[in-house]
Amino acid sequence: MLAVAALAAAALGACSSQAEGPPPEEAADVVAGGFGLGTDVRQCLLERFEDDPSATIALAVGGSASLDDRRALQAALEACIEPQTLAEVIAAGAGAGVPGTGDDRQACLEREVLALDDDRRALLLVGLALSGDGTPDQLDIDLGAVTSELFETCDVAFSDEPAPPADSGATTTP
Repeated sequence: MLAVAALAAAALGACSSQAEGPPPEEAADVVAGGFGLGTDVRQCLLERFEDDPSATIALAVGGSASLDDRRALQAALEACIEPQTLAEVIAAGAGAGVPGTGDDRQACLEREVLALDDDRRALLLVGLALSGDGTPDQLDIDLGAVTSELFETCDVAFSDEPAPPADSGATTTP
C-alpha cells in the first residue's frame, strides 16, 4: 500500500507544471531590445539563456518570479551587459524621455550609475528587464527608490510641462 501511495505521489509530481520562460531567442530579443542594445549583447544573452533556460523564467512570470529565477536572470544580464553600457543606456533613456535632460545631466547619470554598489546596479539591471510586467512588487518599489535617487542627484525631473530650452532665459511663473 505504501508503494502505491509513493507511486501515485511521484506521478502527481510529474504532472505538476514548472514555470517556463520564453524560448532563448525570444528572451534575448526582448532583453536586448528593451535595453536598446546591439547584436553582440543579444548573442551573449542568447548563449546564456541557452546554457541556463531558468534564466528566462523571470521574464515570463515577472513579479511572481522566485528569488532563484531572478538570480539566474541577473547572472545572465551581468555577464552580457557591462556597467558602462548600463550607465549609457540609462543616461540615453533619460535624455530621450525627460525634457531638459541635457548632456551634463546625462553625464551625471552615467557617473552615478557607475558609482552604485554591485547590489544596486544589479537591481537596476533586473528591475529594468522586468519593468512593466504589470505586477508591482517589492522589486518595483526598490527599483523606484534607486532611480528616484539617481534622478534627484542629477537634477533630472519629470514634469507635465515641457521644460524651456536651457539657453532661452525663460522662466516659469507659479
